Amino acid sequence: AMGLVTAASFSQRTRNGIIILVWAAAIPAMIAPYWLGHFHGVYLIVCLAAALPLHALWLRRFLRRASKPEYSLVSLLIKCEMSAGLIALALDMLLTK
Repeated sequence: AMGLVTAASFSQRTRNGIIILVWAAAIPAMIAPYWLGHFHGVYLIVCLAAALPLHALWLRRFLRRASKPEYSLVSLLIKCEMSAGLIALALDMLLTK
C-alpha cells in the first residue's frame, strides 16, 4: 500500500544473486577475526572445519533448481552455522587463555 518492496517482489534470479553476494561476503567476515588477531588458530580450525562446510551446504540447498528450495532446512543449517561460530569462539577462549 505504501510502495514497500520486499524480497518476494524480486525475481528468483535477483534473489539468488543477492544470496550469492551475501554468501561470498560472509566468508571473509567469518575469517576476519583470525586475520585481525582477535582470535587464534583454534577459532580458524573450527570455522574451516565446521562453519564453512555448513555455509556451502545451505547455499547449495537454497539454489536448488530441480525442486523448491528447502527453506526450513536452509534456516536450520544457518542456525547450525551460527552455533558453530559461537562454539569456535568459546573453544578459542578456553584453549588459548
